[in-house]
Amino acid sequence: MSIFENILIIGVYLAFPIACYLIYIAYATNMDFKIKNLFLEFSLLTSLFLMIKFVSIKSLYCLLFYNIPLLLAFIKKKNKTAIMISVIIVLCYYYYSYLPLSLLCIEYIIYYIIYLKIENKETLINVFVALKSFLISFLVFYNVNPHGSLINNISCISFSIITFIIFTYLSLFLFRKGEEIANLSNAISENKRERRLYESLSKLTHELKNPITVCKGYIEIINKNGMSSAESYIPIISEEIDRALLVINDFSTFGKATTINKEEVDLKIYTEEIIDVVRPLLNKYNAKIFLTSKDEIYVSLDYNRMKQVLVNVLKNAIEARKEEEPLEIKVELKEYSNCCKIIVKDNGIGMSKETLAKIYDMFYTTKSIGSGLGVTLSKEIVELHKGTMKYDSKLGEGTKVTITLPNK
Repeated sequence: MSIFENILIIGVYLAFPIACYLIYIAYATNMDFKIKNLFLEFSLLTSLFLMIKFVSIKSLYCLLFYNIPLLLAFIKKKNKTAIMISVIIVLCYYYYSYLPLSLLCIEYIIYYIIYLKIENKETLINVFVALKSFLISFLVFYNVNPHGSLINNISCISFSIITFIIFTYLSLFLFRKGEEIANLSNAISENKRERRLYESLSKLTHELKNPITVCKGYIEIINKNGMSSAESYIPIISEEIDRALLVINDFSTFGKATTINKEEVDLKIYTEEIIDVVRPLLNKYNAKIFLTSKDEIYVSLDYNRMKQVLVNVLKNAIEARKEEEPLEIKVELKEYSNCCKIIVKDNGIGMSKETLAKIYDMFYTTKSIGSGLGVTLSKEIVELHKGTMKYDSKLGEGTKVTITLPNK
């Protein structure tokens, strides 16, 4: 295989892991910062490994390109990775060029000192390339055929320097452009999140405006007609204030559930406790609830947050009852090899396809008094448990809510 073919292969081995890294971070917009750094370091070491392992001719021409991952590590300020790459390159140079090990160590110590002293990235790159080009001239001259012609030796040195410079700046250009694309992708995602937040705040303003407007209207009527009319309007005002407070409370809770504190519970006993919480409402509307479960289904969950979810589901079932038919709620607990399911089914009024499609939308509600955030907040909590929450419903036939939680 010719030197040109080897250089082409080196270019592929150098670019492929870094390209994979850039593509990955472009999609993984929410990836933890430390994880991103770990993938970068892995990509640089992989590039170096592929060049060392699979390039067939271990010549000085090939050894030159090992310095490109080192320069990228310097630019990204990966000290430990830079030291590791330097050690590997020194050993490779020592093995294939037969230069004194002490001299090689001094060379890469100088590179590291330059990296620590020069903060400007462009200056660092130019100094690194210039110094390396000079040392390449020395290294190639040291190893060229002493019986060869002067023109051939100069051509060999020139070719080495030119290919190294071209590949170095081309690699840096592609790396920067790749990072720009990744950052653009992150910026677009951030813009979408900000737009959703703006829409949510707009909806919050609208939801608060309605009860405040109602209260203002009735207060004006009371001022006009005197306190004699207050008795009939005060309950309505109080109800609207409660509605506004409910919206504010739910909205302030939404999005803050970023962590959960899990503890192992017996799911049957846990569900029975939650049913007791809503028992007064069940008794008020003569509703019946049936719990089906085998004993001892253990699952890890956040006690208070998941309680909030189940209470919300049961309250929704009670509030969606039919006037002409006694409400029956069936709660079924099922255990599988890798998950457990909490299934809540009622015989209430159910939901149309249009309502079901909007059930997870913020502030969407069919209740006269409601924040429209209960289902959205419940879904958020379940997903923090690495679970899922699914609604199935038909208008006039009732609703089924299936909560799936991992049991390991």
